[in-house]
Amino acid sequence: MSDEPSAPGCQTTRDPAWDVVRGVGVLCVIGAHSVGPYVSRPLPGLLWPIYEPAAGLWEADPAHGPAPGITDLVFWIIRAFTVPMFFFVAGLMGHQALERHGAREFIRSRARKVGSALFAGFFLVMPVVYVIWVWGWVRYGYAAWEHLRHFHFGPAVQQNLHGFGHLWYLWYLLLMCAAAAGVWRVFEQRKNKNSGSAAFTFGSALLAACVLVPLGTLSETAVRVFENGYVPRAGFFLFHAVFFAWGMASSRGLLRRDSAARVLWVRLAPITSMTGFVCAVWMLVVLHPALHIRQNEPPPVELSSTDQWRVGVLAAVSGVMLVMGVVGTCLSGRGGRLSGRLAGLGRASMWVYITHMPWVGLAAVAMFGLRMPGELKAGIAFFFALAMALVTRRMFARTRVGAWLGASAL
Repeated sequence: MSDEPSAPGCQTTRDPAWDVVRGVGVLCVIGAHSVGPYVSRPLPGLLWPIYEPAAGLWEADPAHGPAPGITDLVFWIIRAFTVPMFFFVAGLMGHQALERHGAREFIRSRARKVGSALFAGFFLVMPVVYVIWVWGWVRYGYAAWEHLRHFHFGPAVQQNLHGFGHLWYLWYLLLMCAAAAGVWRVFEQRKNKNSGSAAFTFGSALLAACVLVPLGTLSETAVRVFENGYVPRAGFFLFHAVFFAWGMASSRGLLRRDSAARVLWVRLAPITSMTGFVCAVWMLVVLHPALHIRQNEPPPVELSSTDQWRVGVLAAVSGVMLVMGVVGTCLSGRGGRLSGRLAGLGRASMWVYITHMPWVGLAAVAMFGLRMPGELKAGIAFFFALAMALVTRRMFARTRVGAWLGASAL
């Protein structure tokens, strides 16, 4: 969700294919948030303003609860790869910026772009999200309006009330960029002139360290539970740092338009996409029975040690394969006018990402109780949020708030 100048040896002009990747990614983010209130069993710790489970794909089993539906498939497949893909692209572009500008200018740039977007979004957008979510909780029966000013709710809400919300990606990205700049700085101080080797070494070392982390533990913290907060969770952070490091290690190959690595990703896109899709569905089948819902209580998640390892492996494989598949498809250059529109959306991705959540919540709460299929409600919320995010971007593009939140990105 950032715009980077080209680096020597990578490309001489802006490559619109990476804007297409961002455009696809931000559509997926809106899609996941739109279907979230309608999954049969929501992700523990992830607060929605209302909850209206859609119908399952088969008849519900009284012993195991509701069956997963279309909304579950959409939510879990998108969750498997979208944010990891953004971290991957951020790693690619981060290496490019480090190579061109060095560590000091890189961290200044990230603090100015990502940091201002994070804190402006936190103080300008999150209060609106909070009011809309309380409205939903009042309608759903989780809270009363008097709780709004006290910031005090039942256990299921209270333990995940305070934090960066959907802006956690920007917070984690800032920390990863700071770590990358620090490592780069060490290489510079040692007079390592081959900065490309520095990026590759950093990325490879972090990837190797992550491989040593038990995948069962990784699934425990990174896949099954979301915890809103200000302090990053180690496993959740590490899970996404893998993709950031992978991007840094892959930068020199994938950013060249005629590189062998890029051609390989394009050719393998159908296979990697299908493999990732199958693994994501398999992960949902293993995970779904453990997602229990209890009124106004933190929902427990119980998996055997075998299933924890299975979910961890499937999460890792589905994430890697889907990132390769989606990125490879976007790099293929096919799509014509659609690719052009996605590239334009990619250039607006920062603003759309930060501001779409209030519109999703507003649509979900407004439709609460209407006799409509959950899939239809999710679709309405998706298009409403996307349209309003793009309209407001035009309104704020020339303002200071728009500059803080990425509306003025070219």
